[in-house]
Amino acid sequence: MTMNKFDQIIASKLNSAHYSADKSVWANIERELPRSAVSGSNINAAFFGGILTTAILVLGFSLLPTYDGVIESPFDTIEPTALVTSDALTHFEAVDVSIITPLDHKPQERHEIELVSLELVSPIQQSENKLNSAQEPEKTNIKAASIAISNSDQTTKNQSVITEQIDFKAAGIQCIDNTVHFNPSSNALANVRWIFDGIHVVEGSSCEFTFIDAGEHEVVMIFDQENKTYSVKKSIQIFEAPTPIISYSIISSESCFEQSIKLSCEPSANKYNWSLNEESGQGSNIILKATEGAHSIKLTAISAEGCVANLSQEVFVDGGLKIFIPNSFTPDNDGHNDAWFANGLEKCSAFTVQVYRANDQALVYETNELTPWNGSINGSAEKAQRGDKFIYRILATDDCNYSKEISGTITTL
Repeated sequence: MTMNKFDQIIASKLNSAHYSADKSVWANIERELPRSAVSGSNINAAFFGGILTTAILVLGFSLLPTYDGVIESPFDTIEPTALVTSDALTHFEAVDVSIITPLDHKPQERHEIELVSLELVSPIQQSENKLNSAQEPEKTNIKAASIAISNSDQTTKNQSVITEQIDFKAAGIQCIDNTVHFNPSSNALANVRWIFDGIHVVEGSSCEFTFIDAGEHEVVMIFDQENKTYSVKKSIQIFEAPTPIISYSIISSESCFEQSIKLSCEPSANKYNWSLNEESGQGSNIILKATEGAHSIKLTAISAEGCVANLSQEVFVDGGLKIFIPNSFTPDNDGHNDAWFANGLEKCSAFTVQVYRANDQALVYETNELTPWNGSINGSAEKAQRGDKFIYRILATDDCNYSKEISGTITTL
């Protein structure tokens, strides 16, 4: 609705908000109005309504108390939380929060395999002898047709019985390169043949077949019964064996006899069982330990379908804590090679050295300190003579808490 002149003026005055709430305001307003709007008895009713509304609003606002204080907010009682800056975050150590759930794949065992039926028992069409002559009386043709219909009904009944009774089953492991055994449900079938994927033909009432490709394979059993040939068609699902890729690296430590072998395998969806000497472990990423030398790592991979693959990986471990043990010395006090000791024991956390006389196994020297043997027999004045033979036995423990026993022979020169 369009505002009249009076309403426009009132709105303008209210927006200016420069008038105090007294009668002089209304006098000024009346002077600015057109004379036609206020003269005589033609005063518009909207004029009085506007004045009354305005007076009420102005009076109401003028009576509101003033407040110079600070308005309290209901949120003022909440303690603000300090933001953590990037500098503060640098004081925290990185923590690996990855959760490794061990897979529970189990190898397939020989079981009855569920087959998908593609075609029930159906007769294989064979050529029939034609009639010697088509010039026969009409009556004879009608009789032949009647016999044909009768034979057809009997054949349908026989086929129905066969459909309910004849089938074949399969048992084995549904993985490539594994043998599956196929066997018909009835032993009374004659001339049974098997066709795999339309290519491979095997004869016999039962048969075994090894699938070398994963996927769905067609199996057809053909047999003879009552001078007719029938077939049953099904499909079997064969799963792929795991084909893992092994990666490894050697983590060397000069303070330990054993070195860490970091093993990994892809894809991680398989279950992996590792073995190395007497150590074993599971997972797609593990660490096994081995001493210096050549080692064969065994891996068994199991897929989610239960197919198994066995692999081996040859690794050579080098480095680590080494003990160098001389096999001879000359205890003649000439200042050259007069004492015997194993170099490298100083790097061990603990060790014991024992030396025995070879001819009678008598203990002649023992220590757990870095004290070389000068050839003295049990610390006495008796010395080892040239050509004497001894047997040493060293039990050393490294900083990784691995104990190693070393033995050998010593000859005095």
